[in-house]
Amino acid sequence: MTRTFPHLSAILRAARKYGASDVHLVSGIPPAFRVSGEMIVGANVDPLTPDVLREILLATDAVRNLIREGKFHQIQNVIIS
Repeated sequence: MTRTFPHLSAILRAARKYGASDVHLVSGIPPAFRVSGEMIVGANVDPLTPDVLREILLATDAVRNLIREGKFHQIQNVIIS
């Protein structure tokens, strides 16, 4: 069964559209993108809820591997470079 992550896909499409070098995801605010050194907050986008942010984080192999290895029990502050 293939899992899809619509929120993550939409954010990555927006990052590509803006030509962003970084994507910043924080619960309670819309996704932000670093474009040419400037931060741009996604326009007409709802703030990320904790559940949506958790879905996005769990879509990344790095976080899933940490959870599987028992090194990650609670998602709070995560920076993935």
